[in-house]
Amino acid sequence: MSVRTTPNARGNRLLNRLSKNDYKLLIRSEKAVSLARGEEVYRQDGPGSLSHVFFPTSGMISLTVLMEDGTEVEAATIGNEGMIGLPVALGLDFSPIRAISQISGASFNAAMKLLRAGA
Repeated sequence: MSVRTTPNARGNRLLNRLSKNDYKLLIRSEKAVSLARGEEVYRQDGPGSLSHVFFPTSGMISLTVLMEDGTEVEAATIGNEGMIGLPVALGLDFSPIRAISQISGASFNAAMKLLRAGA
C-alpha cells in the first residue's frame, strides 16, 4: 500500500499543511534562522521567556525536562515534521521544557504574539 505524501515546498511539513491564507498571516513575522549544534533554542524559564515558535526545516531539536533531582531527561525530538513552542498554542508565554539543537540545521521562527492573534 502506498502512502501519499505532501511535497515539502516550505521545508516544514506543518507549514505545508497550512492554507495559503493562514500561511500569509504567519509569514508576516516569519524569519529564517540557522541553529548550530548545542545551541539553546529556548530554556525552561518563567513568564515572558517564550517570544517565538520555531518550525525546523532541517536538523533536529531535542526537548528536555529538568527533573526534581536535577537530572535533565530528553522527552522528545522534533525535526521538519513539527514545531517548537507548543506552550504558545496552549496560551503560555513560558516554557516548562528546554529546547536544544542536537543536529545543526535551519528553522523558520515566528513571533508568539502573531500566533496568538491568529488563534
